[in-house]
Amino acid sequence: MLVVGDRADLSFYRGITRELGVEEYIYKPLTRDNVGRLFGPPIAKLLTTGEGSGLASRGGNVIAVGGVRGGVGATTIAANLALHLSEVTRGHVALLDLHLRGGSTALAFGVRPGAGLRVALEEPERVDALFLDRVAIPISDRLRLIAAEEPLEAAPAAKEEGIDRVLELLRARFNAVVVDLPIPPGVMERRVLSVARHRILVMGPEVASIRDAGAGRRMVTALAGGAAPIVVLNRAGMRGALGTTLVAEGLGGPPDITIPDLPGHLPKAMNLGRPALRDSAAFRRALAPLAREISGNETEAVPGGLLRFAQLWRRR
Repeated sequence: MLVVGDRADLSFYRGITRELGVEEYIYKPLTRDNVGRLFGPPIAKLLTTGEGSGLASRGGNVIAVGGVRGGVGATTIAANLALHLSEVTRGHVALLDLHLRGGSTALAFGVRPGAGLRVALEEPERVDALFLDRVAIPISDRLRLIAAEEPLEAAPAAKEEGIDRVLELLRARFNAVVVDLPIPPGVMERRVLSVARHRILVMGPEVASIRDAGAGRRMVTALAGGAAPIVVLNRAGMRGALGTTLVAEGLGGPPDITIPDLPGHLPKAMNLGRPALRDSAAFRRALAPLAREISGNETEAVPGGLLRFAQLWRRR
């Protein structure tokens, strides 16, 4: 028996799980992540004969962010989402930019990356925790950036073992790992999408984005074993673009998250090398629902609340 309710005290949780035989309880508000993490294991156990088959892997959560096409603002979303999560949850967050050539997450923070990430992806046997410490760039006390700035003529040969090793080390150190992904994905990016807990597709309000969002959603769902990605419509209301009603018609339903066009804020922030969250209250408000979907951060205001207890208990 799985129960959803409004009460958030530990004694109630103990009572219904120990005395009434309830397998798991979640209190509102619900997020996809909370439901999947807490209700998923008992459902998987019921549907399979393998004992403990639904057990979640340990370590920090991987959040994959990719644009359905270039120029839709996926890097802006990824960089500011990572910063927002580090501030709201007070957890330690890593931002991993897999655009090895031409990536711009470092520009968003006004820093310059080194060459270590390419080495880590090409030669995983050389990578250890100390190596990543040298590669990671501190953005704040709880946010680190791992990025590269390879020349355009370079031909990085990243291995699947390389991204596995990098993610393994990052997940052991950080509570969340936000990955800025090139799409369409190669072997390395497909691996990230297959292991991520959350997959975010960013689109713009134009016909080409609608077409590519449909194809991207099908691809990501297949790689994720049937789990649909979170679709973010960025720059909604942009002058000359499609309206949100037409975008919803093209997608077959409204996007999961909508972020308005803020032409006076975002380009200026990128040019100054300063996160848009720092100066734009409108952008922070628009990004908050996505951060809530990822972290369920309403529960952070209730220290020792039921969901927090359940999360800690799961990680014992």
